[in-house]
Amino acid sequence: MSTDRRVIVVPFLGDDVDEVRVGEWCVAPGTPITIDQLLARLEAADATYEIISPYTGRVRELHAKVGDTLLVGAWLVTVAAEADADEDLIHNLPDLGEGVRDAKLTHWKVKVGDRVRAGDSLAELETDKAVVEVPSPVDGIIKTLHAQRGAKVQVGAPLVTIAPT
Repeated sequence: MSTDRRVIVVPFLGDDVDEVRVGEWCVAPGTPITIDQLLARLEAADATYEIISPYTGRVRELHAKVGDTLLVGAWLVTVAAEADADEDLIHNLPDLGEGVRDAKLTHWKVKVGDRVRAGDSLAELETDKAVVEVPSPVDGIIKTLHAQRGAKVQVGAPLVTIAPT
């Protein structure tokens, strides 16, 4: 097993939920965590959402404070995780800026089977405001590309699946 960085983002919570407020952190940097452990409670206009860890490892960084407002796809927690050979990471389209709900996939920078490192560019997307590149949150091998070139991708929707190395 190897240790790598995993990023947990604000997930897609429904068509009517574009942003949430961090209501409570249930972990802190350095906290050991397990799969299915409660990490945070996020609040929307009329609901509270519990964010559960998909990983076992140790909290490396919290990307917001209690009371902060985050868009769907924004980075929430970085985890130093024990990578299991069977555990793939589905990386969703992250927050691309205030008011951006989707983007057109203009260019893949990777293909299935490519080896990537955290920070490597995965794709280029175009919003109504800018052209942006989406970086890999982890080291690994590209397993699945979830959108075709030219497709509109919603913030928070699956973009790529990465198998840990």
